[in-house]
Amino acid sequence: MDTAAHSAGSDCAVGIEAFTVKTDVDSRVILDEIGAEKLLGKGDMLITKNADTDRVQCGYITSNEIDTLMKSVESQKGYKKSFSTPYYLPEVKDEESDEGAGMIVMKKLDERFEAAAKFVVINQFASTSNLQTNLGMGYAGSARVMTQLEAVGLSGRRMALPRNGMSWLAP
Repeated sequence: MDTAAHSAGSDCAVGIEAFTVKTDVDSRVILDEIGAEKLLGKGDMLITKNADTDRVQCGYITSNEIDTLMKSVESQKGYKKSFSTPYYLPEVKDEESDEGAGMIVMKKLDERFEAAAKFVVINQFASTSNLQTNLGMGYAGSARVMTQLEAVGLSGRRMALPRNGMSWLAP
């Protein structure tokens, strides 16, 4: 069966394991006893530890199944680059400062801003109606939060980062 791939035993924390082999000589090489040549294959195996031998069934996947699985994974849409760098909120400006008259004051964020930001990152979609429906916000509150989300780069046409790369939102 899969003799070539599994003819040598492997030492592990459990002990020595052997899959199906062709001859009792191969079994003796691996386990120091016969028995592995009588296994059925397809995940049937012997494990030896401290002179005790147990016959167990482990998970078995064929080469064709592995190829099918790999093709399925390869066909999925992936990101063109890694977004593992954290996203930091912009620095908080002094409230009395006149610079940036149209800027959002980070100290005056809506009380539901963080919940809305997490919701947007998880769902990969932001809209006022979505915030109203899922977070129980009114129109004015959801519009205010959407403006704040756009100011920090979580929504709008010019997003600062893809939404899945923001570690500051991690629970």
